[in-house]
Amino acid sequence: MLKKRSGCHRKLKRSNADNTRAIELDPKLTDAYFNRGNAKRAKGDLDGAIADYSRAIQLNPKYAPAYNNRGNAKQAKGDLDGAIADCTRAIKLDPKSANAYNSRGSFKGMKGDVAGAIADYNRGIQLNPKDSRAYPDRARAHAKKKEYDAAVTDTLKATELDPKNGGYYLNLGWYQLFNRKPPEAIAASLKALELWPDKAVLIKTNLAHGYLFDNQFDKAKTIYLENKDAKLPDGKRTFSQVVLDDFKEFADAGITHPDMEKIKALLTTKPNAP
Repeated sequence: MLKKRSGCHRKLKRSNADNTRAIELDPKLTDAYFNRGNAKRAKGDLDGAIADYSRAIQLNPKYAPAYNNRGNAKQAKGDLDGAIADCTRAIKLDPKSANAYNSRGSFKGMKGDVAGAIADYNRGIQLNPKDSRAYPDRARAHAKKKEYDAAVTDTLKATELDPKNGGYYLNLGWYQLFNRKPPEAIAASLKALELWPDKAVLIKTNLAHGYLFDNQFDKAKTIYLENKDAKLPDGKRTFSQVVLDDFKEFADAGITHPDMEKIKALLTTKPNAP
């Protein structure tokens, strides 16, 4: 939470123009630089955001949120070392900043320091156990370590805190597949479809896998074939490509099913030319 500085902490949701006007009236108005940096970052102007956060820090070197948000902007530009350094500084200034721990955990995970990421998430969650966003992040870290029980536990906690977030149920279905619990994967996927219909194509990959591993071959086959050529929302891969990639991940994890080869054949066989 931001603290008042010099009696000038006002609404955070000012427009860019409002903050610029405030800066013109008082060039030492730290919050205005911080707020304008947030607005610029939201619009994708990362260089402008970093410049404004840096100015806020120059005016108030103990402004922990500015370090944290500058770290997020640096990460978006690919500067993970700079992002981690900024979050570390934010933590030193405000050891009770759950956001700073969670941000640094995310950046450590991106650099492959999974154990360090989990340690930071643990502290962030300890400081703010009601922040639903931290649990899926820690779940992803656990999944990288193949700790699927822990990943499921964290994702269930996230759904408890934010029960209308379809993305959480999508993730839950995926982890339950690796946890070798297809009925639970099916239930989570159906809930994800209900809450997040815009991501139906992606969610149906998990649903089809769940039916396959639950020995409901006809249901699985129907979903695989109905969505075979569908494009994912990002337009980069088809449903079939995602399924085949998923099968490789399952195989790497030692998860197999005798009907997987049948599904591969159905998805890779091209129709006969007329």
